[in-house]
Amino acid sequence: MTRRERRGTIVVLAALALVMAGSVVTRSCGNATVDAERLEMLEFESDVDSTAAVASKPKKNKRATGSKARRRCSPSTAPKPAKPPRSIDPVPQF
Repeated sequence: MTRRERRGTIVVLAALALVMAGSVVTRSCGNATVDAERLEMLEFESDVDSTAAVASKPKKNKRATGSKARRRCSPSTAPKPAKPPRSIDPVPQF
């Protein structure tokens, strides 16, 4: 290897080492905020779990016995007009 290749290799390895060291430092510093968020989340979940759920009875749909049921409008029975065929682009030939 030439002198320039060796220096380039050393620079690349040093950059990788700095990136790895930076990621380790950010992970260790970020744990304090993550722990606080976890505690807040646990408190919230315990509050939500301890509240009583109020369930309302489902409403029954009562129809009057003397009323007529409404019919839905049926779609027209007329046939739809046929669509014109699409034009086909020619395929380039090589």
